[in-house]
Amino acid sequence: MAGRNHLPPNALNLRQLPLARAPSHSTLIDDPRLLRRVAAPAPPPQAHPAVIEEHIAVQHREIQNLFLDNQRLAATHVALKQELVAAQQEIRHLSGAATTVKADRDAQVREFYERSLKFEAEASAIDGLNAELSQVRADVQKLSVDRKELAAKLQTIDEEIVSSRSELRLFPAIKEEIETMHREIQRGR
Repeated sequence: MAGRNHLPPNALNLRQLPLARAPSHSTLIDDPRLLRRVAAPAPPPQAHPAVIEEHIAVQHREIQNLFLDNQRLAATHVALKQELVAAQQEIRHLSGAATTVKADRDAQVREFYERSLKFEAEASAIDGLNAELSQVRADVQKLSVDRKELAAKLQTIDEEIVSSRSELRLFPAIKEEIETMHREIQRGR
């Protein structure tokens, strides 16, 4: 293709040639430019029939070997296809199992998170209860002190009651004595 627009070197010299008959076909074939482009295969040398038979036998063995290789490759191809299908099925199965495992793990994480929130709330409530418990303990101590004071006052009151009862026993005698004095005063008038 590159030589499509290429002129042969003697093309411009055609005017200088005498008008004569065109060169014969054999002359054109001997042109070196044409020989490069259209080279006719050389006829094979005649071989002995035993050599040809041996050559055919070798080619036949090669064909048989290629045929066996082709069968092995076809069997290997079928086996590889089956393995590929099995591997794809296993991948689908494992993908499904992985999805299930991921869903289970997500559920467990969610459950642990909810538990941690619950424990946090309980811990906050316990902190509140601890503060309340401290207040109750302080109140109990104050009430204990108040109870001791009241117990001491009650003891004093009990002692006063005992004392008043003993005085109350004396009251009828004192009353009798006062009445006696009243009568004596009335008599003395």
